[in-house]
Amino acid sequence: MRHSLLALFTLLFLNAACDENTSGNSNCGDGVVDIGEDCDGDDLAGESCPGLGYYGGDPSCTEDCTLDISACEAEGRCGDGVFQEDQEECEDGDLRGQSCETLGMGSGVLGCSNTCSFDYSECSGFFNCGNGSVEGGEECDGSDLNQQTCLSLGFYGGELSCLSGCQFDLADCATYGACGDGIIDYENGESCDGTNIVGSCGGMGYRGGELHCTEDCQVDDSECREAGMCGDGIVQSTAESCDGTNLDGQTCESLGYFPGELACLTEYCTWDVSDCQGRRFTRVTSGLDFSCALDTEGDAWCWGRNNYGQLGVNDTLQRDVPTAVVMPWGLAFLEISCGGYSCCALANDGQFYCWGQNTFGQLGTAEENGESVLVPGQVSTVLSFGPNLMVAVGETHACAVKSNNGLYCWGDNTSGKCGQPASQDKLYTPTAYPISGEMLSQGVRIATVTLGNNHTCVIDTADKVWCMGNNEHGQLGIGTSDATAHPVFEYVGDRIPGAVVSIEAGALHTCAINDAGQVWCWGEGANGQLGSNVTESATPLQADVGSSTPARISCGGTHTCMVDTAGASKCTGNGTMGALGDGDIVDSNSFVLSLGSGNYTEISAGTEHTCAVDEEGYIWCWGSNVGGALGIGSVLTQSATPLLTAYP
Repeated sequence: MRHSLLALFTLLFLNAACDENTSGNSNCGDGVVDIGEDCDGDDLAGESCPGLGYYGGDPSCTEDCTLDISACEAEGRCGDGVFQEDQEECEDGDLRGQSCETLGMGSGVLGCSNTCSFDYSECSGFFNCGNGSVEGGEECDGSDLNQQTCLSLGFYGGELSCLSGCQFDLADCATYGACGDGIIDYENGESCDGTNIVGSCGGMGYRGGELHCTEDCQVDDSECREAGMCGDGIVQSTAESCDGTNLDGQTCESLGYFPGELACLTEYCTWDVSDCQGRRFTRVTSGLDFSCALDTEGDAWCWGRNNYGQLGVNDTLQRDVPTAVVMPWGLAFLEISCGGYSCCALANDGQFYCWGQNTFGQLGTAEENGESVLVPGQVSTVLSFGPNLMVAVGETHACAVKSNNGLYCWGDNTSGKCGQPASQDKLYTPTAYPISGEMLSQGVRIATVTLGNNHTCVIDTADKVWCMGNNEHGQLGIGTSDATAHPVFEYVGDRIPGAVVSIEAGALHTCAINDAGQVWCWGEGANGQLGSNVTESATPLQADVGSSTPARISCGGTHTCMVDTAGASKCTGNGTMGALGDGDIVDSNSFVLSLGSGNYTEISAGTEHTCAVDEEGYIWCWGSNVGGALGIGSVLTQSATPLLTAYP
């Protein structure tokens, strides 16, 4: 009885233990191969496709911890019924048309071994397999391996043996791997294997090319090196201005600067002109793919597209560095404004001078032939009797404010943007705006003016805003939008709270700063240029400027930029060409911080680029470089971060 109870307890204990160990793969997924599991996660229990007899591939582990050899099977193995030309002589009885006779082994029956190599044992010319000595077509014979090893056959280890058919048995060799098995064996000096290559030319900093793998499993980067990289001391002309100490024969003077020590920014392979001597800039203004600036001497410098002579250098060749404008004799400019393909400036004799495109009479020279003017020419008639306060240039029209607060406009009068009946399409000389209607009844005059593509806005002497011209996108800010002409100033008024201290018009939108340090924008906003997620507004909306207090604002084609009181640049709107300067090429519907010096005093947004002046008098530009609009002396197509212009 005692022995029976003991046996019963023993059976119960064993049964409980068995239940505990076979309750399922409860630990599957913990990364450790347990009893009952083939593998677990990345732990394949040492298995490999070659180790399983396949010619290549990598096994993987399924979610239920069984080995997935589908990738191995895709590479094939001896005995799978598929002839692998690079690996096999025959396959499962398929002798590929060969015989003892065709292989020079006499007559008889040619066979296929279990390693998919020819078995000559039944050939009359192969009598000696098994005699322990390598003869004829034998690879080996018994222990005679013909002085070969796994290493001599290209494998990294293993024990070579001989099959009964006097062919090498490579199974153990294959478990140690070899160059050509598609698996990178770093421990044995491989840096690649076949098409298995880690990295790319671009990831290594090269300008182009493709990596290849050599027959001895080493990365071949010769194509990368042919494409070059910043830092190799060779100037790749399509992407670099210089490289290290290789300045490509350039000097401060050849780039348009005064003498000094030209250097190369080693990180970017672009010019470092900080030691080139030159003038300091005070103002910058931008048009369509070009910009102009005034230096401390009152001389104008322009760069970029020059198809209408808008650079004022007496030709129509584009410049990719700031180039001196042909100034009126003995004069200096006090103010300058550019838009579209033309510019106007106020000189120290109190007169206005304009140059560039004149298709619409926007130079105010009274010439009706539409011919471009390649150097600054004096605006005619009434404005020659100064003094004058300011000038603004739009895409195809221009306006000036005289010291008596009278407004004069000339050029394209589409939609009445020059303040004349829309039936009068062009004004070839400055024409006075006849103050009337509500502006007359309020008894105010005009203090400052700004121009968009087809609209005009002003701040009056009571610090309120008025706009006229095209209102199709609500750019007049009067609460409604329509496609009719507005040749008389409409009152924006208290739609902007407080006193307005600054205003700027873009292509189809307008923005203003009030005395509370707020930015208000209206008109077209599809790219975020209003500083909000509203795509169009006929009523001024407060823009999102974060914690900044704006000091300057400028509106471009489809983006808006400002300089805050701390000297930082922030932009909103179309960023696809890098015009926001934040290092990205995407749009933004709120003002984002531009990179760069962060101590800007002036800013100007062009059609697809932006330029700013810092407190040291340097100019930085970013965005599209079409026509050389960034003035950096480089063939770069665009830059999403501010770049220092070449310095005169």
